[in-house]
Amino acid sequence: MAVVGVIGASVLLAGCASNPAGSEEFPFGTFAPSADSSGGGMAVDGPLTLRDGCLVLDGEPPLAVWFPSTATWDEATRTITVGENTYVVGEDVSLGGNIADAPTSGMPEACEGVEEVFMATGS
Repeated sequence: MAVVGVIGASVLLAGCASNPAGSEEFPFGTFAPSADSSGGGMAVDGPLTLRDGCLVLDGEPPLAVWFPSTATWDEATRTITVGENTYVVGEDVSLGGNIADAPTSGMPEACEGVEEVFMATGS
């Protein structure tokens, strides 16, 4: 996983999201972005994978990925859509955002135990 540039940006954690239809939990957490968090403060590149049901950017260490609360998850196609951007599990992605300590609550069950999360705010 490549990490490029660091600029501060704040986000407000909003906890774990559930599928709009309410049938399944997302494999990632969501947050309500603040006004100054669009575009992100750093860029990361790498494969987007599911590890034991938790969405991560593969690397050392792997980073659990959180998306803005507007994100949708399609289990059948294993895609995340945020606005006009679509990310497919198993493919390399380039995301803007920030690394943050994992929240003490709101973490998807499959992601419990991770120490840091990547708050994806753009591509």
